[in-house]
Amino acid sequence: MVATEENPAPTLDQERITAFMAVAATVLFAVLAVAVRRRPSAFVYILGAGVLFGFVAVFVRLASIHLLRGDLGGVAGVPWYHLGVMAGAGLLGIYFVQMAHRHGPPDLVVAGLTVVDPMVGVLTGIIVLGELQPDQPWWVGWCMAVAACVATLGVIALSRHHPDVLRRRVLTRRTASVVAED
Repeated sequence: MVATEENPAPTLDQERITAFMAVAATVLFAVLAVAVRRRPSAFVYILGAGVLFGFVAVFVRLASIHLLRGDLGGVAGVPWYHLGVMAGAGLLGIYFVQMAHRHGPPDLVVAGLTVVDPMVGVLTGIIVLGELQPDQPWWVGWCMAVAACVATLGVIALSRHHPDVLRRRVLTRRTASVVAED
């Protein structure tokens, strides 16, 4: 059973709402990057990278629609704000991935991105672009939500109980106690 269908012609309002959401997420995570600078968290960086790359994926898809339709304006028919969203969210997403790798184990980073990135793309497609098929039984949405929750809880559990995370936590405590004794 396929629950979604591609929207081959998103409206200008749908694209603008998506752009607003992407810009808001980019600004929010830029502020968050500054806020967590003193106390970095791999989970925050993973979440940020996943959300930002999810919006980049949505805008790559929207740009490809403009290219295939042969639209005019922007660059090869792709509106300028699409390019701006892709550049801004993409560059900040790259920074977040690097910081996530710096402060967390690589498999945690990959697991988080594997869950968050497509979740953002699918939710944007369903909620904003209207890509959920209208004739779906009520339980399909619930199953999708449960699967998303299970995947998210798995990443949260991994971020708290991964052997590398536990090792870093012990090392941090030891370092803090040595500094406190001096």
